[in-house]
Amino acid sequence: MKKFFLSNADNGNVKMEADTISKNGRSYTSQKCRRKFFGFLFCLIAAVAMSSVSCNKDKDNDKSGDSFFVYDGVTYLLDWFYSWDWESNFEASGLGPGDKEHGIELYYTSPKTGEGYGKYTYSEKKVQFTFQEAYIYIEYKGIEKLEIKDGSFTILENDKNDVFTFDLTAVNGKKVTGKYIW
Repeated sequence: MKKFFLSNADNGNVKMEADTISKNGRSYTSQKCRRKFFGFLFCLIAAVAMSSVSCNKDKDNDKSGDSFFVYDGVTYLLDWFYSWDWESNFEASGLGPGDKEHGIELYYTSPKTGEGYGKYTYSEKKVQFTFQEAYIYIEYKGIEKLEIKDGSFTILENDKNDVFTFDLTAVNGKKVTGKYIW
């Protein structure tokens, strides 16, 4: 129990002259201490609220890990998209250990009109909604370029992004699956 001093103020009111008073097992603090505590509590709550809002916004804009391909049980992230002609080719790549590059290339025939959304299948003939050439490359696995000779990919438009999803088969019979969101 801290020492305290009570004095009679004007009009019979009691004035507290100490920081803490204990009475019957309860502790009473002065207004000055309460203001400091609630000021600190308000600042703490505001800081937590602002940090959680900014983290959520960063998560919404962060697409790392959304674009990838899987080959031979290993997932390869795709960080960059590039295409000379959106209606006829898709290329995406990323960097792995030791800055070795990996990626996927798809060369296809889209419809003459429209935006090219739909499912594309492998064909040696150049007709709408087919692909004639496709490759993956994984430099740090010793594979320079591996040709794709079967499967399909789909170009979809969702709420905010276009999405390439693919389910392909390489010439060695191994599956290549994945997606790219932009």
